[in-house]
Amino acid sequence: MEQANDETREKGTVAHALRAALPITIPILASFLFTGMTCGIFVVSLGFPWWASALMSVVVFAFLVVYCLKDVAWLSGAHGVPEAAGVLVAGGTYLWRRNMLLSIFTATALYMVLVNLIFV
Repeated sequence: MEQANDETREKGTVAHALRAALPITIPILASFLFTGMTCGIFVVSLGFPWWASALMSVVVFAFLVVYCLKDVAWLSGAHGVPEAAGVLVAGGTYLWRRNMLLSIFTATALYMVLVNLIFV
């Protein structure tokens, strides 16, 4: 019975955290969308080809991967398994669905599950 109460308490904590984060997250997401569209329109108006803004997205994503992997301890702990799995899932999801946002979310979710539940 006590285990069921712990699970209910954990679910309540997660739901509470999501309810608290959602009002902050939606305006940030909207501002990123607006900023990305503005950047794309601006790049095209400067005379660059239409694909230049998409190339910038790929470069930013590559920098994000490098930044995430820069402090991985490959020779100790989990040996970088959660990080490598996240990178592979992000790349595979993008190749499968051609949706960068989906690939980032799935890789992040997998990484968080691996780090918090498996490689504790």
